[in-house]
Order: sequence, then C-alpha cells, then structure tokens
Amino acid sequence: MVKIFFDEKIRFRNKTIGNFHKPFLLAEVAMSHEGKVDKIKYMIDKSSSSGFDGIQFQLFQFKNLLTPTHKYYNTGTKCEISY
Repeated sequence: MVKIFFDEKIRFRNKTIGNFHKPFLLAEVAMSHEGKVDKIKYMIDKSSSSGFDGIQFQLFQFKNLLTPTHKYYNTGTKCEISY
C-alpha cells in the first residue's frame, strides 16, 4: 500500500484541515429541507449540536436543470430556496 501525504493545510475559522488533524465534518442537507425555512433552521441547529463543523445546502433552480415537462419539475421547484 502506498501512503501519500500532502504538506498543505488550510485554516477555516478555528479548525485546521490537513494531514494529522481531525476531519472537518460537513452535514449534507441537499433537498431534504423541502424549501421550508423553519426546517432549514432546525437542520442547522441539529447539525451544530451534533458536532458537525459545517452544513452544505444545494442551491439551484430547477428551470436551469429540467424542462417544465419533466416528471420531477414541479416537485423540485417546491424545494427551491430563494437566494
């Protein structure tokens, strides 16, 4: 087995990310918020209190991904977050 180590490391707020440091834990929310702001706030609070270092949301508009006739177009547009 070959082990490769990189000398580079970065600082993000109070965390160092790189070899020989604890991993940076990122919670992935994707579209499970269903476009509801109260659900988003709840997920942020729960992720933080569960020990995650950050949280990732996917921000996009379905009109840029699917045609209006696609079977998931209407479902997807309900999950969009205005930004």
